Amino acid sequence: MKRILKNVILILLAVWISSCAGIHNIYTSKPYCLKLDDGKEYYIVIKQDKMRNNVYAEYVDAFAYRNKKKVVVSVYDGGNDLDDCGMEVQYKVRPNSTGKFKAPQHRIIYDEKKQILCIPMDSPERFSTWSNYYVVYKFDGKMFYRLNNKGESYFTWPFELPDES
Repeated sequence: MKRILKNVILILLAVWISSCAGIHNIYTSKPYCLKLDDGKEYYIVIKQDKMRNNVYAEYVDAFAYRNKKKVVVSVYDGGNDLDDCGMEVQYKVRPNSTGKFKAPQHRIIYDEKKQILCIPMDSPERFSTWSNYYVVYKFDGKMFYRLNNKGESYFTWPFELPDES
């Protein structure tokens, strides 16, 4: 009985802490499976959180199954090095005509067929609203690497990437 009460208290504490943080996950994509050249697999998901009234954050997260347990891994290569991957963006949403804020559609794009990940560029001085500039990463079987566009590190939307057939 004491153990059940302790678990209930811990759950209530966790719910209270997460509600105080003000961060609410409002979107999580389906998991996209990436197969490494050595046969291992890991998964990426795109998540969107509401930070404040009209400010949203969107980011890429990764996990793998090791010894039948789900573990957090690097987005870049499925490894254990969990450095900040830089695959996130924050932006403001303007209120609609009635003054209410509507959750925006997700902005980070993953194309399973071409195995490219498109991250909208962000300005630290001001939140992007609907930027047309994207940093594009390609998965090559080992890791995600950043594509360049005519010497630039970003692409303008809409863009056509060359087929690598």
